[in-house]
Amino acid sequence: FYAIAFFILMSPPTDYDQSKDAYNMPATYWFGASYILFYLCDTVANIPLLALGPELSDDSDHRTSLFMWVKLFEGIGTIVGGGAPVIFISGLGMNKKSSFQLLAFIFGSWYVVSMF
Repeated sequence: FYAIAFFILMSPPTDYDQSKDAYNMPATYWFGASYILFYLCDTVANIPLLALGPELSDDSDHRTSLFMWVKLFEGIGTIVGGGAPVIFISGLGMNKKSSFQLLAFIFGSWYVVSMF
């Protein structure tokens, strides 16, 4: 569900138009609902993951090293996720919406595969 919620968050409704007014209510409701769904799934997935550390090792140095690697790869993923849409738009000629949907598909698929 986490990957699906991420894809929904990165797929705004097609009738979203910034030129109409600053308060586009359907887009606001869509964003609010998808944001809450994504972070609900994030909480459900990450609380057991963070609780796994004490189960893996009794040594605090080993746990610290393990979570250091987790945070390092989170940082790398954030940098890649921030730069990928620019590469998709300028290098591949995609529009903004499809570039973010592709990014959501890639990261969502990677998340699902990495959980096995």
